Amino acid sequence: AIGVAEKIPKDKKDVAWNSHLGATFVDILNDWNNIAVNIGIAAAKAIGQHFSGVDLMEYRNKFYVLEVNTAIALSNPHRVNIFAEAFKDAISAHIRNGHLS
Repeated sequence: AIGVAEKIPKDKKDVAWNSHLGATFVDILNDWNNIAVNIGIAAAKAIGQHFSGVDLMEYRNKFYVLEVNTAIALSNPHRVNIFAEAFKDAISAHIRNGHLS
């Protein structure tokens, strides 16, 4: 499962845009650039991660990987739902491949 969210700060003047300062996440998978999604997937794979969060920034029509989060905070419902779907897909794949019964 892939989830793409845009972080919306409470105040765009803030330097940090984290949820503790009131930032929210909006699901934008269907509206996001496939190049950015593929860059995020490649970044996670580059460090051997199956489940991770990748922070990207777009600047002058180029995407930059800021970080790959291997210990994702499940501090909001949006992230919980994305990761629940990812785990469900992974377990289903293991069952299909005969790794779990």
